[in-house]
Amino acid sequence: MKSYKILAITEEGYDTGFRLAGCDVEMVENEKDVVLILQKYIDEKIYGIIIVDADLFYKIEEKKRRIFEESLLPSIVPLNLKIKGKRDAGEYLKEVVRRVLGYSIRIKE
Repeated sequence: MKSYKILAITEEGYDTGFRLAGCDVEMVENEKDVVLILQKYIDEKIYGIIIVDADLFYKIEEKKRRIFEESLLPSIVPLNLKIKGKRDAGEYLKEVVRRVLGYSIRIKE
């Protein structure tokens, strides 16, 4: 079975945690940079998961964004790095897993 890497596409300041977790990191300044990086890696099959800053990902033109969202390998995971307001981390994690895997999980506390 082939082993795939994880890539995080993020703005400066959010990269350290991903690097510490062993992810490759691409730094970007805007959604245009995100599109270029996704287009570069979508066909190479180096990465199994590409984590993208959700604020930037949802600024991408809808037609292009849908192509990325429908990719199975790599799976594109928009992640809110700047959580606004009160939000339960467990609920957010469940939503991310549901979106990526297609089914819900239960997190025991």
